[in-house]
Amino acid sequence: QNRNMWVIAGLALILVILIAGPYVRARIFASFAALAAVLAILIAAPLGGSGASSPITPIVARASSILNPTAIRSSSSASDRDYEDREGWQSAIHHLAIGIGPGANYGAELITTSGGTHGVTPRLFLQNQYLYILVTTGILGIAAWILFLLATIRNALMPGAPIESRMLGVGVLGLSLTAIVMLSFTDPSYLVALGLVSGAIYALRPDVGREHAGVRVPRALAEVR
Repeated sequence: QNRNMWVIAGLALILVILIAGPYVRARIFASFAALAAVLAILIAAPLGGSGASSPITPIVARASSILNPTAIRSSSSASDRDYEDREGWQSAIHHLAIGIGPGANYGAELITTSGGTHGVTPRLFLQNQYLYILVTTGILGIAAWILFLLATIRNALMPGAPIESRMLGVGVLGLSLTAIVMLSFTDPSYLVALGLVSGAIYALRPDVGREHAGVRVPRALAEVR
């Protein structure tokens, strides 16, 4: 129930509908109709009898909070991110050249509880991944990483790119946006996925076959009808 994932998923879905052909759009709208029918059944027939709340009530409550910026700003998760960002910026300003390196303490602390005993340990992560890369690698590191993301998205959306490449590009863009508030660039599973998708986007480039003489790259479908 991460709100940021819901927002990004909504934006990505809009891009998919705009980019995809009529056949894919028809299947997406059919899926929406089926989902709406399932939600209607869940709302009409709550589990546990008429006195029980609907099983989708927690989801609706979480989703509705997206439209309430005041509630989001006052939440504990938002204040926690603000604390990290303040400490991170202070560290980044003093180490702009090469950063402090991964695994180093940038100033934020984390309160831990074990067996009823409270302790304080250094917070070695930043939920804003762009700020984290700036803190750990400096200005050159974050610049190189942003150039990599932009080049990957450009390859996915370049003229003549197949529909598969464009869909993968939407995925990279979505993951890049979630990294503002989520550990999308430091979690190993996300990094593996990003590497595979980026490699696939490059392999699907229309000019790859000409750049690598003698290596035949299979052409994907030019358009899904």
